[in-house]
Amino acid sequence: MRVRVAVCLAVLAGVFGLSRADADAPCEKGYHDTMPEERATMIAVLEAARAAVPEPPTGWIRTLHDDSVSPVISVCLDLSPWTYSYGRSYTRVEGAEERQRVIDAAGEQVRAAAVARQPQVDAYMARMTELSTEFGAAATSGDEARLQAVNAEMAAFQTEYQRFMSEDDSAKAYEAATAAQYLDLEMSVHVSVNHMRGSPNQGAQAIDVPGAASAHQWISDEAREVASALVLFGEWHPAPDGYGLESVAPSGAAPERPHTLSVQFHAHKDRIATLIEATDLNAIAALLVP
Repeated sequence: MRVRVAVCLAVLAGVFGLSRADADAPCEKGYHDTMPEERATMIAVLEAARAAVPEPPTGWIRTLHDDSVSPVISVCLDLSPWTYSYGRSYTRVEGAEERQRVIDAAGEQVRAAAVARQPQVDAYMARMTELSTEFGAAATSGDEARLQAVNAEMAAFQTEYQRFMSEDDSAKAYEAATAAQYLDLEMSVHVSVNHMRGSPNQGAQAIDVPGAASAHQWISDEAREVASALVLFGEWHPAPDGYGLESVAPSGAAPERPHTLSVQFHAHKDRIATLIEATDLNAIAALLVP
């Protein structure tokens, strides 16, 4: 499925909302152990979602074993329809040895710089001890002139010591040398059935996904260059509190059937479009109850 990014005319605020299953309210109507036929329906939906989610690309592996799916076993009757989901996470293993080599080399430079500076650090510590001893002696003897002189020396020493410490940019150098090694290492796809609420973050852009009720992409972690996307299928209305969108299901609808679907993606900003296109969103949308 081809995805085109377009500037969103009205940005929805917030993050992926809580599901019905996450509600904190007590269960007043009691719990229901799902029946075999209800579980069979949920399993079929989850298996279809699993088939629609892409396999790891070359150089990547699945982070967790996800060859099986799990239906809801017990649900609160206050909540309908029922929420359940399937997700897949990926980790990049390609180039791992080279990334570690760069990180180790940067760490060794930091250690070498620390060793080179240590004699001066020791000298500063020794001088600090001397000044403290002199200050104590002057205070004990009541030598006001010496107290003032030592105070002045301590102030000058503190300025000099802070200047010396500020010259140590090894931590910044380490971060600069290794930052790129921590980019584009993880990604994920998560398909939720009958999720209660969802919304893209601030600064989101609309993306073109045919048949979707809403589809947006945004940067979720600027430092790590991580992007997120959220695609919603089915009927969704603006939430009364103004926080994103709420899913809508027909009254009396079979609770185990998919009435709305939400698909959330996380990946490096240069990879997320490929991840979305590799996901069979048409097959996921086809799971909706007609």
